[in-house]
Amino acid sequence: MWLPGRHAGIATSIDGPFDHEADMAIDVYNMQGVLLLRNVTRAEAADRLPTGFYIMGRRKVLLR
Repeated sequence: MWLPGRHAGIATSIDGPFDHEADMAIDVYNMQGVLLLRNVTRAEAADRLPTGFYIMGRRKVLLR
């Protein structure tokens, strides 16, 4: 990684993966495409749904 200036050639930090949907309001569907919850966060959906596979936002998720 090249950075101009004082720290040239030295990586100063590497951030972990960023999940921009974590706090966003999303819709949740079952695997058949039926809308189950609308405008909830992932945490709210996880609290309200039983164990299973769901589509949350743009991702397939397994809740345990």
